[in-house]
Amino acid sequence: MNKVRKNYLYNLVYQVITLFLPLITIPYVSRVLGADGIGVYSYTKSTVTYFTAFANLGIHLYGQREIAYYQYSEELQIKTFLELFSIHVITTGTSFAFYLIFLLYSTEYRMVYYLQIPTIMAALFDIAWYYQGLENYKYTVIRNIYIKIAGLFCIFIFVKTKEDLGVYIFCLSVIALLANLSLWSQVIRKIKKYKGPKLEIRKHGKAILALYIPQVIIQLYTVFDKTMLGMLGQSLAESGYYEQAEKIARLAASIVSALSAVMMPRISNLYAEGKMEQAYLEIKHSFQFVWFMGIPIMFGLIGVSKEFTVIFLGSGYEKTAVVLSVFSVIVIMVGLNNVTGLQYFIPMGEQKKFTISVCVGALVDIIMNLILIPQFKAVGAAISIVLAEMAITMVQFYYINQIIAVRKILVCAWKYILSGVIMLIVVGKVSAPIYIMPRLIIKVIVGIFAYFSMLFLLKDKIIYQQGKKLFFSK
Repeated sequence: MNKVRKNYLYNLVYQVITLFLPLITIPYVSRVLGADGIGVYSYTKSTVTYFTAFANLGIHLYGQREIAYYQYSEELQIKTFLELFSIHVITTGTSFAFYLIFLLYSTEYRMVYYLQIPTIMAALFDIAWYYQGLENYKYTVIRNIYIKIAGLFCIFIFVKTKEDLGVYIFCLSVIALLANLSLWSQVIRKIKKYKGPKLEIRKHGKAILALYIPQVIIQLYTVFDKTMLGMLGQSLAESGYYEQAEKIARLAASIVSALSAVMMPRISNLYAEGKMEQAYLEIKHSFQFVWFMGIPIMFGLIGVSKEFTVIFLGSGYEKTAVVLSVFSVIVIMVGLNNVTGLQYFIPMGEQKKFTISVCVGALVDIIMNLILIPQFKAVGAAISIVLAEMAITMVQFYYINQIIAVRKILVCAWKYILSGVIMLIVVGKVSAPIYIMPRLIIKVIVGIFAYFSMLFLLKDKIIYQQGKKLFFSK
């Protein structure tokens, strides 16, 4: 297995552990805390995210790229790390000070906000970007997995009733902090050995800001939906439906977008070495991977949304199935946007174009939220985020068309779209057995078989070649 494949698998596991492992607790927590309790967490977490967004200041993507540039020199890696972490200390300290001021004046959910203080501190100690820049995903996965699993056990042990909402929120905050602290042992050993030149902190300011603007806009408009839903949705239960549907959809999207996070340092390194043709070839392959994996996941979510939400979330979350069906479209949109953003604009230093595309998406999201949330509530918020991601895709495709023909990117998708539509039709015909769990399992198996059978019949390059090797080779 080559390095890219290994890193893809490690990054996929890392995404699940650091961002989505709490999904394991969703069937339990959704029943114990109820839609209103989840809604309170979603609404308050969206507010906290504004402060963590400022604390991070775009260092994650910028740091990953800069470390990738210096893979050949450990001294330059540590020098860059110390410079960026010094900036991170300043931004996190400033953000934390503003958060304390916010706590003094907040009256609603004040105690819930206090319990999320460790989340702000966790932002400071998150140095996963350092290891990602080195293409060392194994270390971050192994270091995080034990703490995350221990945290899940804490939730099952201590969260018993609706009154334990504060315990649940505090557990999540502390888990995030401890997981990030666990990454420091290897870096500290390298820092102690460092005797390189004087740090140059100021030189990173302009470049970090250039990357920070699109990153903070992305973070703000993805949580702004929850804030507006809490204010305009007329019910915290709507925030609960939205929160659960978004978690499931973004978990599915992470399977597709994990490859882009892996490829970003690789393409940054190719760019630094002047190997542009190889870099463009890697980007084209990534687009094909998005279609290949994203289409069946998107149609699959639509096909099983009713059964899945009943089994996974329990009664009282029936509306989440509709929200999830709408949200499923972001699997493709986020996948495409990650290829253009993480594999082209950022490695190639085209931050301005990246920023413009994100600003267009944010504007679309805000306008559509104001129009749709009052009438359609959680479904309206989901439609808004999908339209925003579509707008970002169109703007980014407009910019990259001069280098990589967008027509070819779209043409190569037809086999996957046709196979996905056939899969959705076939899955929709499955109506027996009566019990939900067996029906869900049958739908998943039938859907997978239908999709890959169609691709084999259409002689898709990925499936057809691998299928011939499997069935017809000696």
